[in-house]
Amino acid sequence: LRASPADTVAIDFSPLSADFSATAAGEELTLSVYISNPGGLNLEISRIALSTEADSSRPPSDPEFSVASGGSAVTIEPGGSHEVGITFRRATGDMNDHVGYLLIESNAETSPDIVNLTSTAPR
Repeated sequence: LRASPADTVAIDFSPLSADFSATAAGEELTLSVYISNPGGLNLEISRIALSTEADSSRPPSDPEFSVASGGSAVTIEPGGSHEVGITFRRATGDMNDHVGYLLIESNAETSPDIVNLTSTAPR
């Protein structure tokens, strides 16, 4: 027996990675990640957060990244979506590359899902 799409919990997100490299020193940039439910059952998201020391799936995110909005537990109904805002702040004089990981924990089979966050140093 195969489950039909109507009988599954599914997750999709866009973009798969977010690049904050356009952020100049002393500036900040907020980008959106959209999480959607293409399945037929409710998608129960228990955690939307940046990786920390406690996460075994990824190293901790650099502190220049933060979740600006949409970072709480949420239920997404079939066909619905949820927006998460991620902010990157580059300090004056910061010439380093930065990485972060947005973790999305849910009742989907692929959980935890990860959005890679990057910012290369200004040239």
